[in-house]
Amino acid sequence: GGKLVSKARLSDRYLDFPVVNRRVSCAEHRYVWASTGCSAEGVAPIQGFIKIDTTDPSAEQVWLPEPHEFVGEATFAPRAGKEDDPSTAEDDGYIVSLMTNGITQESSLIVLDAADIAKGPIAKVPVGVNMPHGLHGCWVPGNVGGDSPQQLLNSNVLLRLYMRKSKEWNQLDASFSGMGIGQFF
Repeated sequence: GGKLVSKARLSDRYLDFPVVNRRVSCAEHRYVWASTGCSAEGVAPIQGFIKIDTTDPSAEQVWLPEPHEFVGEATFAPRAGKEDDPSTAEDDGYIVSLMTNGITQESSLIVLDAADIAKGPIAKVPVGVNMPHGLHGCWVPGNVGGDSPQQLLNSNVLLRLYMRKSKEWNQLDASFSGMGIGQFF
């Protein structure tokens, strides 16, 4: 015996970058989080988050920031100490993302309670630079940068490079061409 696979529309909202708790990745799961637009139907720019309950799609939760704020990809971060505990609720953790303010051109790291994203962020930390909208990421437990003085110096150099480059991201000029014909202009 093989298993049957079925498909069903779980939401009318446009969504992108879906994510599940990695503990149930590639297995049966109940919850899906994704970035979504501000429109209840149809396509709209990615602006907030949606949580879909696959057993009861009518129980979907949506959080949208201010009209001038835009989020990136939803990343699920399990509650510390519960990463591999099978008795932990599937939505016991956090949704982490970057949010860009279109007016101030500043970015913040935001954290939402994965069980109740409709409440909005439980934490918002300014990044100090304008990070590009739509930047991808993933959750990695622990300090991957390291704590030694040399590792901290390396991280600082990388941050300065990102800060300089962030002024160029998402900009087009006359030399840009998706068809490779910019050389003729």
